[in-house]
Amino acid sequence: MNKIAVVKNLEDLEKLRKYTNVDKLTIFLLNDIYFEEGYYHLPIELKNTDVIIYGLYNGIYNLKVNNKTINNAGLFGSVKNLYVKNLKMSNVKITANEINGVIAGRVNEDVVVDGVELDSLITSDAVSGGVVGTCNNIAVRNSRIFTTISGRGVLGGLAGIADKYEMKNTFLKVSFQPRYKNKNENILIDRYVGYLGERENERVMALTEEVNEYLEQHNYQRKMWM
Repeated sequence: MNKIAVVKNLEDLEKLRKYTNVDKLTIFLLNDIYFEEGYYHLPIELKNTDVIIYGLYNGIYNLKVNNKTINNAGLFGSVKNLYVKNLKMSNVKITANEINGVIAGRVNEDVVVDGVELDSLITSDAVSGGVVGTCNNIAVRNSRIFTTISGRGVLGGLAGIADKYEMKNTFLKVSFQPRYKNKNENILIDRYVGYLGERENERVMALTEEVNEYLEQHNYQRKMWM
């Protein structure tokens, strides 16, 4: 079952929660949406739904999530697939428990965003991304993304965890503020994707080869610390 939803105001946005049994939901944003100061958004859960958003160059402003009991946090908590076109989200602040992203926390399959502008501050102790928290594949095109990601776990400018990413004609400015619980804690940080799933070992191997080549070119002595 496919549905179309027209969003003109915050009340219409909240009504999207009812589409839990819809296979595909196409959303048209006809106006700018402003969240009032002190209003904390509960992420919209549509985990079995393909969500398509046509922003029509409108924006969602001042969205805030602050709830440590939420596992998937963002405008949407979780969706199946996500496609977003010509949308702006500004002054987004998300503080939650596990999987955090601006548009969605968890995307079960794939993400495509085209012509979006995102401005956010994200805080988490598990997985955080400047667009989504986790997904299979993410493609970001013709966009501008400004994000500060604070916390522990896995942190990425586009996604915290994904198997593959693509970025074209996009300006990405990301600032990381890792918070270590102890000096031995391992926090995975990457400008694009914090952890590349099945391809992570390939990336580590490539990095190792690059480092080894650099050491050889500069005649540095390899040392092993026990």
